[in-house]
This record gives sequence, C-alpha cells and structure tokens, in this order.
Amino acid sequence: MAKPATTPFQKFAREVGKYPPGFHVLRPGAPDEVIAEAEKKLKRELPEVYRRFLRGWNGGLLFGSGVVIFAIY
Repeated sequence: MAKPATTPFQKFAREVGKYPPGFHVLRPGAPDEVIAEAEKKLKRELPEVYRRFLRGWNGGLLFGSGVVIFAIY
C-alpha cells in the first residue's frame, strides 16, 4: 500500500513539535478573508503555497526569537 503524500507543512509541523513547549511559538492560522484583504492592500496575489502556510500559521517565532515569521495581521 502506498504511503500518503506528505506536504511540506506537515513535515514542518512535525519538526516544530519535536522541540520543548514554548521553544517555537506559532500563531493560529489566518482566515481566507484576512488573506484576501492583505492581497488587496498589497495590490497583488500571494503565492498559493504562502496562502496555504498562512491558513495553518499566521506568523510566529522559531528558535526562541531567532527566526521571525511575520503575520499578516
């Protein structure tokens, strides 16, 4: 039986989950309406892969605060 395909974001979530609680802080996903509003303000469409990421996590801090992923709101 074939193994189900893994998205890059599933792998990302697994890797983040390997660290102690609080080491990485990810914000809850952004609703489609908020993503659309950001695109409207930017006057351009965000890449689909980035929209998919934002639906899962709207920014956060990785490795304490060593890597910042900016939120759209």
